[in-house]
Amino acid sequence: MDFLTFLTTFGILFLAEIGDKTQLVVFNLTLKFKESWKVGFGATLGFAVIVTIGVYIGVIIEGFVPPRILNYISGAIFLILGIREIISLRGEWRDHMKNQEGGASVEIREEGEEKEAIAKHKRLQKNPILAGFGFIFLMELGDKTQLMTISLASGSSSILEIWLGAFLALSSLAWVGAFFGGVIAKKVPKFYIEAISASLFCIIGLLLVLSPA
Repeated sequence: MDFLTFLTTFGILFLAEIGDKTQLVVFNLTLKFKESWKVGFGATLGFAVIVTIGVYIGVIIEGFVPPRILNYISGAIFLILGIREIISLRGEWRDHMKNQEGGASVEIREEGEEKEAIAKHKRLQKNPILAGFGFIFLMELGDKTQLMTISLASGSSSILEIWLGAFLALSSLAWVGAFFGGVIAKKVPKFYIEAISASLFCIIGLLLVLSPA
């Protein structure tokens, strides 16, 4: 078992998704259904499918693309994600400074987006397990989480460790969102989490681009 790969994957995805819109959706679904374990279970199944698809695509890509090129592609993905996050954070900086006590403008805007997303998929609201699975699958398919999973899997031989790291990181965040999402959102300003995450993406991207094949 390659514990370094497992821990690296877990840490990257955990930090990338903590406080993200997906976790807020799980939290909002919990408020709606009042059955947090069912929402958490459905979300866990959704993440299992998303991570499996990401790892599978990564393995396929590895069979056709040389390792050196994979490093460039994976590094570019992380750099793009990091730079995009930094650009978006610049626009939120003034709002954050004006609302240091609770990051009100950012939180309210994001909460509104998640409630709007839930309202658009009324059929998923009838069953908490189906709702947890459906929203996670729809929101994470092709999202940065899956792109990072694909990038990590495409350049590594430790596929099982990457799958476990990604799955456990994301599913644990789903349960955190189900039970403690509101508390965490109040204690840790999302702006700081996003800033650390964006910096980490850029560092990882540079390391991948500069590392030997």
